[in-house]
Amino acid sequence: AVWSHMVLDWYAAGQRGKTPHTPAPGLTWQQIPILNQRIYDEHKDRPLLAVRADFDQSYEQLLSVAQTIPEAELFTRGCYAWTKSTTLASYFVSCGASHYHWANDLIRKWVKSRQTA
Repeated sequence: AVWSHMVLDWYAAGQRGKTPHTPAPGLTWQQIPILNQRIYDEHKDRPLLAVRADFDQSYEQLLSVAQTIPEAELFTRGCYAWTKSTTLASYFVSCGASHYHWANDLIRKWVKSRQTA
């Protein structure tokens, strides 16, 4: 959910002509493990129902926003200064669907480990 919120914030900043700090202020893309650890530390004690509600909301919001963006804007490299030589669609996939797939794999592995334990 956090990554979905981040990409939506980046997109909103781009819409205003701003260039957001990606992936986060003071961090580079090579420092993603640091950012992910910060996210984990901030949210690790949240109740599952709250996390799930945030996920559902962020998913719906990401989908809704993505559906309103013109195709040329989604698939033109560097359409926004903050996307540099990458497409906006790539950011939406990386911060949305790819994260969902990654998390789903981790959850399946965890469930399987619980069944064999």
